[in-house]
Amino acid sequence: MDDLRSELGVDHIGRVTVLTIRRPDFGNRLTQSLLEQLAAAIDAARRDPNVAGCVVTGQGEVFCLGGDYDGAGDRTAGRMEFGRAHIDLFNSMARLGKPLVAAVNGDAHAGGFSLVVACDLAFVAENATLGLPEAARGLFPFLALAVVADALPKKLLFEIVYDSRLMTAKEACSLHVANVAVPREQVVAR
Repeated sequence: MDDLRSELGVDHIGRVTVLTIRRPDFGNRLTQSLLEQLAAAIDAARRDPNVAGCVVTGQGEVFCLGGDYDGAGDRTAGRMEFGRAHIDLFNSMARLGKPLVAAVNGDAHAGGFSLVVACDLAFVAENATLGLPEAARGLFPFLALAVVADALPKKLLFEIVYDSRLMTAKEACSLHVANVAVPREQVVAR
C-alpha cells in the first residue's frame, strides 16, 4: 500500500507550486485521501502570497485514470464521502484565484479528464487520450460529467459518454479542451 504522504508530491519551482499525483502503479487514480491532499495543497497555494500559480501533473506515463473507489467500498456513506471530497477539490480549484495549469503527461480519463477541464490551461502529451470511458465498464460518469458537461458540444459529449470514445490530444486542442500538444517530456516545462 502507498504511504499516504507520498501520494502527492508538492514541489516549488520559483513562484510555481507543482502538484504531482504519485500513484503510477494505480494509473494515478484519485483516492479520497488524495482528493483531500490536492484540495489542501491548492488552498495552501491560494493563501501563500509567494505562489503565483500551480501546475498539476502525474508521475509516470499516465496523468490520471479517474477515481479509486476501493476505500469507499460498497457503503453508500463511503461513496458519499468520496463524492464530497471530489466536489471539495473542484471548489478549491475554482477558488484558487491564480493560474492553474494541467501538465497532462499521459492519458486523462474519467476524473482525470475533469481535472484537465477544470484547469485554466492544459498542455497535453501528444500521445495522450482524454475522455470518459466509464460506460464501457457499466458505470456512469456522474462526478466527472458535472465538470465536463459545459466544455464540449452536446453531441460530442453524448458520444464520449455513451460510446466511451476517447479523444486524441490533437482533437482536445482543436476543441479548446487543451491548449497545446507537446512531447511527453516537455509538458511540465512548457
